[in-house]
Amino acid sequence: AEEVGAQVYCVDRSYRETQNRVAKRLLMHPKEIVGFARSSLVSLGSQQVPANDAERCPEAVEKILGEEREEHMASEILRRHVSGAQCLVLCCPARRETLERRLAQPEAESAIPAVATSRIWPFLLVLVYVVIPGYGTTFIFWRLAKGLG
Repeated sequence: AEEVGAQVYCVDRSYRETQNRVAKRLLMHPKEIVGFARSSLVSLGSQQVPANDAERCPEAVEKILGEEREEHMASEILRRHVSGAQCLVLCCPARRETLERRLAQPEAESAIPAVATSRIWPFLLVLVYVVIPGYGTTFIFWRLAKGLG
């Protein structure tokens, strides 16, 4: 890119923003946590698509990780594209077809509002589903042991 004087832009959504969206979804829908955890472990172990429904990521989380991300990337590409200039987009094969379709519709703007990212949702997810139940269980057993002893 330096040799030809081309500008390089990262058009992907930030990791923190994706993490916040997923954590917020899981906090509000606790039934999806097990499916997400299971699919995350399967995907870390292999590059293959999960074979059965039990190993698949919940549909709403898949939408955040796939469709919303592609929509963000397409809107960023369209926002940064200069008329008459060539554009090269590097992405994985799984994203190529959807990005091509979205870029063919130049009037498409991102329907997902840009929000300032914070660390509150991942923190709340861990607090509500790990810390509080762990502390509560420890407290109950302590009270039982104190009462029996």
